[in-house]
Amino acid sequence: MFRKIPFIVLTIVLVIILGLSGCSKSTKTKRTPAGTLKLGTSTVAATGTVSPAGAIIAVSQANSVLNGLQIIIPENSYANTRQFKISSAPVVSQTFGSSFSPITPLISVDNGGGYSNELISLQIPVQIPAGNFAMAFYYDDNLGTLEGIPTTASTDNSITIATRHFSKIVVSSIAESALSSNAEIDTGFEPGVDDWQFTNYGSYISPGGQCAGQSITALWYYSQMKANGEPSLYNRYDESTSDFWYDDARAYRFASTIQEDIDWNAWLARYEKLKPQAQTANSMVWDQFVYSMKVTGQPQFIYLQNTAVGGGAHAMIVYGVSGGALQIADPNYPGSNDRQIWYENGQFEPYNSGANARAILDGHGEAYDLMLYFGTSSLINFENVSTRWSEFENGTIGNDRFPAYTVKYTNDAGDEVALKDGYTTKNQTISLTMSSDLPLAFYVYRDGELLNAAEGGNEYTLLDGDNQLGIYVVGDKGKGESDWKYVDFKYLNIIKAEPTTTTKTFSQGVPVVTDVKGPTQLLFEGPEYDNITISPQDMRMPGWITEGYFVWFTVKDSKGNYAFWTKPGGQPSNEFMYGLKFTGKIEPVDGVDTVVENTWEVQTEP
Repeated sequence: MFRKIPFIVLTIVLVIILGLSGCSKSTKTKRTPAGTLKLGTSTVAATGTVSPAGAIIAVSQANSVLNGLQIIIPENSYANTRQFKISSAPVVSQTFGSSFSPITPLISVDNGGGYSNELISLQIPVQIPAGNFAMAFYYDDNLGTLEGIPTTASTDNSITIATRHFSKIVVSSIAESALSSNAEIDTGFEPGVDDWQFTNYGSYISPGGQCAGQSITALWYYSQMKANGEPSLYNRYDESTSDFWYDDARAYRFASTIQEDIDWNAWLARYEKLKPQAQTANSMVWDQFVYSMKVTGQPQFIYLQNTAVGGGAHAMIVYGVSGGALQIADPNYPGSNDRQIWYENGQFEPYNSGANARAILDGHGEAYDLMLYFGTSSLINFENVSTRWSEFENGTIGNDRFPAYTVKYTNDAGDEVALKDGYTTKNQTISLTMSSDLPLAFYVYRDGELLNAAEGGNEYTLLDGDNQLGIYVVGDKGKGESDWKYVDFKYLNIIKAEPTTTTKTFSQGVPVVTDVKGPTQLLFEGPEYDNITISPQDMRMPGWITEGYFVWFTVKDSKGNYAFWTKPGGQPSNEFMYGLKFTGKIEPVDGVDTVVENTWEVQTEP
């Protein structure tokens, strides 16, 4: 199915749970503290079997430092039965710096690995020193890194965290005074360097926006790719066309695909787990962001909500703390390093943005008043992002979600056939259509400029040589003219070859004369001529007499192909000149330029 529509700016409509399913280029270096934990002897504290029905595994050993620890695994967390083993090892010493101060042993939970389908709670017994803030961290002994884990509840003698996967976990504490609004932290992540270069307008599969997809993929790239020596993300995949985001198809579809890979019903459950403490204690959310970045040196994922009835949600990256505010990379403002969430007197000020950039432009922005700390990989399945990255690299990303289509052209026999990159034609124009099982439309660009088809048709003019045509595809979501959403952008090179060069002279006649012109007027066009008579009055002088009198012929065959002429050693031309060239002399006589030798020569050459 094919439809042609006028050019529009995509309008995004918010349709999801909680409303979310919907620069300076400095040389800051990434600051990733790396260290080790020296451990004592490990001992097993508890084991248990977890079926798809769920379970609670608790440590009930009076002489165990983990006595009272509980893991609450909801129903359907795992598809198959799993064995859990909980063990601990005392932390003898550490090299992560003075901000990291372990107050529990290293807790290892072995359950076979992978992510759970539901959010799992882990309650850890711990004595938190007076005036201190405590937080749990994953410890990766292979990489020598720490990663913050979201807290759902905290008392003087326990901390409860939320996670979807297990490894090695340790709780650390720090004086609350070190996490005040005066803190200054720079993780090295920088908008305009490490975020995506395109704006969140949503897409065909994510009509409400893809803020989570853009934020998650940027975080993943920063921690998994750039950390291993890859170049910065911003503009790396912009197809060398700065300020033209439509052709960033692989990257844009990657972000949309990750957005839609998220189980939003499960996210709602996670949100409800984190919401109560966040609402009553903004300070705990602030402390988690500040402490996790202070210890790990890594940017963090933030989830926001407008808690008013009907309010939506938004997702972004927190990459630093400065001047009493969280520094934000907002997908609605790519490359902008002045986005902030202010924190004063233990409370966050509302943050103004929107489900997507179009909503903001249309006056539907929102003030998000609830901030939630989501950390990085604890709640977000980074393994899935890594799998999708291979599809990004081979160019198939989004093929399992976005509508399929075929760009076609009309050949000389009048048939519509699939257009392939590198197609060569001698025609002046090409007729383009599109086939799909869903209502799609397209725009055609060349060198970043929108091309207009011939009135009422699908004919696009070709230039000589390469025509790198950009096909921008949008799909109709069925909600009116403003509801056409991003599907894809594909470059196809159409090569307009020169017609076969022929040599003709005026005396041989012309098959079809389409344009015979003098210096100022058109003399003949249209019908066939065996010969043409040009009257003396039409042999006009275009300028000074030495330029002569002349006319030009352009000739086409019945298919619209131009005839070309050449002369020995000359260049081909589709304009044939016939005229008289002045070969005499002009000399001054009594101060006036005068013709003293009035001779002429017939000229017939391209």
